[in-house]
Amino acid sequence: MAATRGRIVQTSTKTKPYKVVLEHEGGVDTERSVATMREGEALIREETPTPPKRDTSGDRPASDA
Repeated sequence: MAATRGRIVQTSTKTKPYKVVLEHEGGVDTERSVATMREGEALIREETPTPPKRDTSGDRPASDA
């Protein structure tokens, strides 16, 4: 089950000083220890869905407003 969002929390352990908390819609949050913030960010990107691309077909430059 994919996570809906995630966050990185600093912990007091030295070997893996961060943990990623993944929130699941209608489910229990899961936690995973990571060694670096970069590793945590990558884990969140892997486990959460990519937002849909925004439709820019109606965008106009600010000078046209």
